[in-house]
Amino acid sequence: MAKVLIETHNLNTELDLVTGNYPTNTGDEIVRNELGSRMDKLLTERFFNKMQPKINPSCDAKNELKNTAAYGYDSKTDSKGIITSQIEKKGHCSGEGGYYMSARDFANYVAHFSASNLIVTKAGRDMMFNDSMKNTDDRIVWTSATSDSWMNAKFKMPFVASSNGITDGTKTVLIRLPQNHYLVIFSNSNDLNTGQLYNAGVAAFKAGMAHNFQ
Repeated sequence: MAKVLIETHNLNTELDLVTGNYPTNTGDEIVRNELGSRMDKLLTERFFNKMQPKINPSCDAKNELKNTAAYGYDSKTDSKGIITSQIEKKGHCSGEGGYYMSARDFANYVAHFSASNLIVTKAGRDMMFNDSMKNTDDRIVWTSATSDSWMNAKFKMPFVASSNGITDGTKTVLIRLPQNHYLVIFSNSNDLNTGQLYNAGVAAFKAGMAHNFQ
């Protein structure tokens, strides 16, 4: 059986060395669990705890938030719902679909992203939203950039950047709108897909802004 040698080091100042020979599968699990734990600690210390107010995402919602979180549903007729835990599913926190947080906390996260240097600098944001890039979908973090003639004509924004997440009956859509507006949409059923949620959000923005151009 193939074996791997694992050495883990504390990424801060003190040395924290663990060395051992493990079967490949076991070694892979140890590495993933260690990195998942450190990712969560890093995000919490460097971002979540420094926001005003602090936010408290959870990657163990099934156990930590089972009495307070919104469950995910297959449809509006589903009465049971589901709430999951990355700790139970994977043994560690993970970045993709890994965190439960309230819509208010996520909006707070986006506010810090858009108007401070805590998460990314202004230079980084400008690079993400450079519409002259060869492929407008090639944006760090963002899922896609959709061409929109109305946004271009009214606000000189030819592409609307958006991102989404889908997991266990829940969906999240984040849309960058003109004048540094961001729209956060949370859904906890499968009745509408992320494309439909995106369209509904953009349509609501246009309806709200249309009177300015009459």
